[in-house]
Amino acid sequence: MDTLFLKITLALAVAIGFISCQNDNLVNHGQPEGAAKQSANDVIPVNLPKYTLVKDGPQTLNYYPDGRLKRVIYGADIPGNTSERLDYTYESTQSVKATTSYGNKVYAEETYVLDLNGRCFQYRAYIYPDGGMTKQKYVYNSSYTYDGQGRLKTWTNYASPNTLLYEYAYNADGDLSKVVRSEGAVAEEECTFAYKLVEAPALLSDTYPLNAQLNFQWHGLLNDTYLAVFGNASSHLVKRMIRKNLMTNQVEQDTKFAYVLNANGYVSNRTSVNALTGVGLDSKEYEYILADTLPTF
Repeated sequence: MDTLFLKITLALAVAIGFISCQNDNLVNHGQPEGAAKQSANDVIPVNLPKYTLVKDGPQTLNYYPDGRLKRVIYGADIPGNTSERLDYTYESTQSVKATTSYGNKVYAEETYVLDLNGRCFQYRAYIYPDGGMTKQKYVYNSSYTYDGQGRLKTWTNYASPNTLLYEYAYNADGDLSKVVRSEGAVAEEECTFAYKLVEAPALLSDTYPLNAQLNFQWHGLLNDTYLAVFGNASSHLVKRMIRKNLMTNQVEQDTKFAYVLNANGYVSNRTSVNALTGVGLDSKEYEYILADTLPTF
C-alpha cells in the first residue's frame, strides 16, 4: 500500500530526474481563469447528512476547528506516534504547506500556491535528505490550467531537457476519463478511467471526492490525496483504471475497484483487484464523523 513517504519519494524522483537544472525561482505562467473550485458542500446531496473523513485505511485525518485539514498520520493521532505524517499549515488563502515527517525527523516541505479561485497553479518542494538538517530545494517549474467548468485541463512541467505535459479529458458525465503524458512532442503514456463495468453498470455517486491515488505509481496523478486545490472533482466513483505505454502499446496496469456504501451513501470500504492477474491488491476501510462544518481547503 502507498505511504506518505512513498509519495514524497516518487515526487522527488521526478524532481531529480527531470528538474535538476531548474533555477531557484518559480515562474508564474498565468493564473487560470474560469469557474471557482467545487466545495465539499457542492458534491454532497442536500438530503444526506454531512460527514468529515477521519480514517482512510490506516491513515487518520485531523482538522483545525474551522474545518481545514490539519494532519494526516499513519495510525492513531496520539502523542508518541512517530509514524509517517503530513502536517498542513495555511500561510494565507493563497498558499498551503505540507510537511512530511517520520520518526520526529522532517523529510520534506511542499508548498501549493493557489490562484484567486483556490486552485493550485504552482508547486515547490524542499527536502531534507535522510531526515537531516540540510535543506535542499527542488523547484517544480509548472503551470496548471483549468477548463470552463473549473476542471484540471493541463499540467505543464517545464523540465530539462524536455517539457512534460499532462492532458486531462472528461466524459459526458463530467468525470475524469483520460490522462495523457507527453515528453517533448511525444505522447508516452496514458491512463484511462471507467465508471461503469459490464458486471457493475450503475454509476455510483462519489459523495466525498478525494484526489486520485489509485494503487499505482504514475506521476500524472495529483500529489496530495486530500487537498481540494486541483479544480472540480469527478462526481462518480472510478471502477477501473488502465495504464498503457503508448510507445509499446502495452497495458502495464489494469486495476478494478469495488465499493461498499454506508446508509448515507458514503464509501465505507473499497477493494481493488489486479485485472491482469486476478490477484487482490488491497481493501481499505473509511470512517467519518458527523460534521457541523465541512472541511475547507
